[in-house]
Amino acid sequence: MSIAGTLFMVGWHIMDGADGQLARLTGRTSEIGKVIDGLCDHLGFGMVYVALALSLQPEYGVWIWLLALAAGLSHAVQAGALEFHRDSYDCWVHDKVGKCVPPLDRVAPDYGTGVLPEMLAGGHLLYIRLQYLVSEADNELITGEGNMRAHPDRGNISRTYGLHSLDSVRMWTWLSSNKRTIALSVFCIAKLPILFFLYEIILLNALMIWLRRMQRRTNRNIRAALENRDTDESSRGPSDAEIQ
Repeated sequence: MSIAGTLFMVGWHIMDGADGQLARLTGRTSEIGKVIDGLCDHLGFGMVYVALALSLQPEYGVWIWLLALAAGLSHAVQAGALEFHRDSYDCWVHDKVGKCVPPLDRVAPDYGTGVLPEMLAGGHLLYIRLQYLVSEADNELITGEGNMRAHPDRGNISRTYGLHSLDSVRMWTWLSSNKRTIALSVFCIAKLPILFFLYEIILLNALMIWLRRMQRRTNRNIRAALENRDTDESSRGPSDAEIQ
């Protein structure tokens, strides 16, 4: 049963990645689609927590639901932080405009009128606020990203950002759904599924705290590198081509 569940989750991950790729290839991406995709991801994993809690309740009693709830909330927080930093990297380095994280005071999702669009817009705003709360957001970098897009040396700036942030982004992926699925499969095959809840609550939350400290140093290094680049460019003066 554990192996069958693992295979189904692998299939889910494949389809989850395929729908986004299809939307981008056909030019049918949208903010509302992005939000619905995220909601489906959380609901999908939520059903996994419910299934685990139901199977463990006869052995551990109703208290297992508190553990499942804590694990689910931890997952939501960790996923928000991961997505924030991964999107920031894609925005700066891979020039994916749709991934750019807006400054918090400029977040104004507009999905149209009606009850459902307004609910989605409110949920989107709440989720972005959560991302700012749980991630190591650097408002100076986020605000400066808009100016970077019009910078004549944009390519080199992107490479500078990528050089300093690649290691930290790779570390953030330890909070990804793929690695979470691997851990879940290992614990279930070992017939110790309760350890998955503890893994999320204790180990992954501790990892997220450490990653935030690491990201703080990374952000400082990025800002220093970008400031030094601007200083070097201003000190060199105009080139011969510019003078001519």
